[in-house]
Amino acid sequence: MEWGRQKSLDWLGTFLLSFFQSVIVVQPVKVLLLAAFISCILRKPDFDEEEEDLSDANDVANNDDPLRNTTRDLQELIQRRKMAASDIAPPDSASLEEARQLRLKEIQMEEVLKECIVYVFFVLVLFFLSYQTRDTASFNFAQNVKNTFVSSSWESIGKPQDIWTYVHGTMLPNLYSGRWYNGKPLDWREGLQIDDRATIRVGVARIRTQRIKDDSCSVLKPFRTLIHHCRDAYSWTDDDTKDYLPGWELPPEGNETLAYEDEKSAWVYRNSIEIKTPPYAGTLTLYKGGGYTMSFARSRTMSMVLLKELEEFGWVDVNTRVVMFEFTLYNANVNLFASVIMMAEYMSTGSAITKTEVKIFRLNSYVGGFGIIVMIFEALFLCFTLYFLIKMAKDLRKQKLKYFNDFWNLMEFATICLSIGAIAMYAMKKVFATVAINTLHESCSGEYVNFVSISIWDEVFSLVLSCVVFFATIKFIKMLKFNRRMGMLGDTIKLATKDLKYFSVTFFIYFGAFCMMAYVLFGKQLASYGSFIGSIESLFAFALGSFNFYEMRDANGFLGPLFFFLYVGIVQIGLMGMFLTIIYEAFAQVKANTDLQSNDYEIVDFMLGKFKGIFGWT
Repeated sequence: MEWGRQKSLDWLGTFLLSFFQSVIVVQPVKVLLLAAFISCILRKPDFDEEEEDLSDANDVANNDDPLRNTTRDLQELIQRRKMAASDIAPPDSASLEEARQLRLKEIQMEEVLKECIVYVFFVLVLFFLSYQTRDTASFNFAQNVKNTFVSSSWESIGKPQDIWTYVHGTMLPNLYSGRWYNGKPLDWREGLQIDDRATIRVGVARIRTQRIKDDSCSVLKPFRTLIHHCRDAYSWTDDDTKDYLPGWELPPEGNETLAYEDEKSAWVYRNSIEIKTPPYAGTLTLYKGGGYTMSFARSRTMSMVLLKELEEFGWVDVNTRVVMFEFTLYNANVNLFASVIMMAEYMSTGSAITKTEVKIFRLNSYVGGFGIIVMIFEALFLCFTLYFLIKMAKDLRKQKLKYFNDFWNLMEFATICLSIGAIAMYAMKKVFATVAINTLHESCSGEYVNFVSISIWDEVFSLVLSCVVFFATIKFIKMLKFNRRMGMLGDTIKLATKDLKYFSVTFFIYFGAFCMMAYVLFGKQLASYGSFIGSIESLFAFALGSFNFYEMRDANGFLGPLFFFLYVGIVQIGLMGMFLTIIYEAFAQVKANTDLQSNDYEIVDFMLGKFKGIFGWT
């Protein structure tokens, strides 16, 4: 125990890993390779030629007077060998064709083996890189952040004043740690922690709001004597981008520069480029990256003073359409960052809805010995991508546009393009991370440092990488075609393609008609049918068996049940039954007609025979 608990556990883990790796992987492979090598060298000898030579030698040895009969024996031996040579006839065309087919199968077998081995190693590298970007602690970390900052006061926000209730009651107490249990104050390092004492703030938090202009819509003429202002929902054309004085007062005419005295004022509009923030999609609409912003202070007391001032001057009012809280957290125990965006969207109807998004990402994976393994696998992934790119370029040069006529070539093309995209996304993520970290180190004034862009690039990288994993996994079906049953499945889909094209046209016509009907009937009563896209999603789920008959009946007592039974009868029973019939007919034809089945199974039998011959199992 002189080395400590952690080092002892690491040593024990390394020892067990090496032991089981040797027993399960290394030694069996060595035995198989040695057996194959020995069986190739120590083959069964050909005794025919040796017996013939021994027969000739015995004839000479049994002669009583070899010196006297040497000439006669040699002539007989020469004559016998000439007769044996005359019996060797040139191979006929059938034998030549059989040998030719055998050699072609050997060449094809070598190509198939090479492709399978290279592709399996590529997929293993891809799986390792994709899964190491995910962490089992990510979900728990995200849940901890949500449990810390999402409270009943946040979810019940409805009026502009409710924002400040949440800020003073939940946001500030949880974003900044208080004193220790014994009243001891925190030092500057401990002051970076949030209230859970395990996570630190990266930089400071920021509050951002976006507004609309007064009279962004017009009041109907009969109501103009009662209603003097109309404020529409948020839009990019009607958003307010003016600079104000505290209390949303416009600067006096001729003194417009008065608002610019403090360029970081929460009453001065700053665009997306200035604050380095991309547009963000809320529940209701897409919001610009700019707005009226204020960064929190490094201490809870100063932040409370700043926010109290905004509250007193009515920073959130009836023209406000969204309020966002943005901050970044880091947990060193799991080496994970959390980019948090909490937004309250105010609707023109007078209420508000809240949304909380926590994006977990890792900036640096090169930590410890595992980091070296990650670097090696990343280099291997780059090499595999270059290999497949060169191979695809050669095939394109040889086949031209015919290359894209094959489905598996399209899969390979998509995999390569997405792999290159994943490499580019990874590089961009590293660049943004370096810029953000440098900005954080240089920021001495407590300005908010944006990590949202990094989380977005990480999300895009994960999306692209997941697509690469998807297409790479789908391509395994190409290897499974050597199985007769899997091959029949592929041949069935290939044969049914033409009929499925015509069927899909009919299906989408009927499906589109039902989607429009559902949107008109239930759009005002049911949230799942509140938009045309929502209607499409709901009816797709309906076709798969996920539906709620009672909510349709409650929305419309007569047309709801009528729509339900029409959809079940036409789409679920009629069209889906037609789809299954097309597949069944194609499968029956493939099963009955051997000419429609590929000959890849002969290659498999040939490969199995070769392997059995190598190991002496025949």
